[in-house]
Amino acid sequence: MGLDLAKDHVYLERTKLRYVNIPNILNDALFDRRARVHGVVGIVLGQLSYWIFMREGEAVNAVRRERGKAPAAVPISEVLRAAERGDDHGQAFYYGVPEGQLRAMMAITGTPLDAMGDLGAAEPRAFFLRLQELKLDAVLELEAATALHYLVLKGGEVAEAYLAGVPMGQSRSQFLRSLMDARAWRDFQIRLFRVVSDLPVQASPGLVRMYVSLMERTLERLSTEIGREAADSALATALVAAVPAHPCLGRFELQGGHVVGEPISAAEALTPAIVDWFLGALRSAERSGLASAADVAEEVTQPARMALRENGFLTRLPWPLST
Repeated sequence: MGLDLAKDHVYLERTKLRYVNIPNILNDALFDRRARVHGVVGIVLGQLSYWIFMREGEAVNAVRRERGKAPAAVPISEVLRAAERGDDHGQAFYYGVPEGQLRAMMAITGTPLDAMGDLGAAEPRAFFLRLQELKLDAVLELEAATALHYLVLKGGEVAEAYLAGVPMGQSRSQFLRSLMDARAWRDFQIRLFRVVSDLPVQASPGLVRMYVSLMERTLERLSTEIGREAADSALATALVAAVPAHPCLGRFELQGGHVVGEPISAAEALTPAIVDWFLGALRSAERSGLASAADVAEEVTQPARMALRENGFLTRLPWPLST
């Protein structure tokens, strides 16, 4: 698949995936201030592509795109696993792009707008006149055989254009007009999406792993006092009860004594969700004979006390814990 994208800079030209250490790219800004840039890291595995969106050198979100399927936001850790598995024909790239383009590319994970029925049926002039009549704020994706173009509309007018493969010697406006030619237009797959005003930021894979480890330690500690069956029930019951208020928890489940799942929510949403799950599990365990929820909290938070404090977890607990 690997369709070309608009780009301001090429930090890594498309090359064989096995030549590239993706985690090193994602962590480069920790060691080199020059790496604090906006961009997209791409993984191409045949008909399947992944994009990791970088803002000021930090991986903030990821998208999976597969031919014949709707694009979807995915955990960054899923992309890392796919890159690690790789294949002999996999490719990788890293392009510098503005944040506006990242928001446009993120918009495709939403539900397409059905503003005109069959979008491709209209000639380009009639198409854009209709958008102007509707005064739409939207992202228009134009998929060609080898490239993806993004137009950001405000009030039905093209406000921003992110165009792939602009020929040398041709301006972006000239190239855009060439794309609007009726013959070229018929070759596009055309999709319209709601604008993403702010690029969503996922909780980091490290933060997710910390919370998973916390809940697994909680399960083991409860098992020693009230038994494995009651401990499993306490965590499972609390998880179900917390999901309506915290939908991100719906991506977790218990399997054979382990917590599995990878949310794609922001850290600001994940931390209070885990706190509610944690406290709910302790309350449920108390009804099954747990002597002291505070003692369990003291014990299971100890291995990650500093990180939990930095992320606001400890301040949400009803008991003071030792430093």
